[in-house]
Amino acid sequence: MPNCQICRSDIPRRRRNPQSNLLVCWRCDCRLMNVIGTAREVSRLEEQIEGYRRTRPILPNGTEYKFNSPYSAIPPKDILERSILALDMAHIYSDFSIVLGDHYGFKAPKYFDKPDAVPKGAIACYHNFKNEVYAAKGPMTRHTAFHEFWHALENHGVVPRTIDSEKNANIYASACLKRLAHKGDYVQ
Repeated sequence: MPNCQICRSDIPRRRRNPQSNLLVCWRCDCRLMNVIGTAREVSRLEEQIEGYRRTRPILPNGTEYKFNSPYSAIPPKDILERSILALDMAHIYSDFSIVLGDHYGFKAPKYFDKPDAVPKGAIACYHNFKNEVYAAKGPMTRHTAFHEFWHALENHGVVPRTIDSEKNANIYASACLKRLAHKGDYVQ
């Protein structure tokens, strides 16, 4: 491949600049970009970054989380009962998550039956950029609903995101259901 037609360097990656129609290296190509094109590209990238910041909060290192484990994040029994009551009355999991989202202080995820959005072999999945939960087929179980809500807690920075995310989600779901099934209140 010939050398750059501006600086004559032998940099391996070259492309044809659309404005000048010269075969140039990446350094010279950046210099040749017009000011308007550069401004448009910068504004597009800034909008994209702002969109990411709106949908997914960026937590700095050393952030103190509200809860540090699946056991400490379990809501009180009355909150769990209200969330299940909302589910029983409306028959949709979005109302269930609104009650829990109000307790934790963030916008709760919406639940949808959308089998094409769920990975093969999964029952449900949480889409963190859209803050939505998708079910594979029909109504999901309460355990699955609590499991996916754990992922929303991670996404919103209420609990830390760890390597054991799936394990912690299962622990959280099982513990919430055990607290609901328990006859008396826990002494804590």
